[in-house]
Amino acid sequence: MSVHNLLQTNIESLKQAELLLIRITDTQYRAVSHPFTANIGKHLRHITDHYRLLLEGLPDTLVEYDKRERLETEENERSAMILRLRSLCNELSRLAETCSTDVQLSISLAVNEQDESPRVNSTLSRELVFLQSHSVHHYAIISAILKLQNIKFDSDFGIAPSTLKYEHGKKCAP
Repeated sequence: MSVHNLLQTNIESLKQAELLLIRITDTQYRAVSHPFTANIGKHLRHITDHYRLLLEGLPDTLVEYDKRERLETEENERSAMILRLRSLCNELSRLAETCSTDVQLSISLAVNEQDESPRVNSTLSRELVFLQSHSVHHYAIISAILKLQNIKFDSDFGIAPSTLKYEHGKKCAP
């Protein structure tokens, strides 16, 4: 899959979150549903922090995922998160227009509390695969929160692409 296609897939994934936010209330966005300790806003803020760090790190080819801002405004205000999602989609779209080849990157991410964050080699493609998978993982948690709040949402939200392919294959098989 090309970098361009990976960027488009990530844009589509972020747009899923925006569509969800348009359908829920601010109260639902901020609500913490037992047994979870984080609300929908915290999960989406966590996702968008990772995208922001990838985009900020591209010019220097160093992505430091531990330098998340953790903006409470985006965690608590649905409108702020919608703006963040739209901004990220716009940046990813611009990148899709200008980036025709993969980019070598160095990634820094803590693996435990004691040691310094290791730097490992990666590529833009690999990080886009990671971010899309990471988003779906958090979408799955968000979908559980939505169910606990009795909120109807797209049944594919938070389902891994490989699972969707498998389920679709079962339906199409004779």
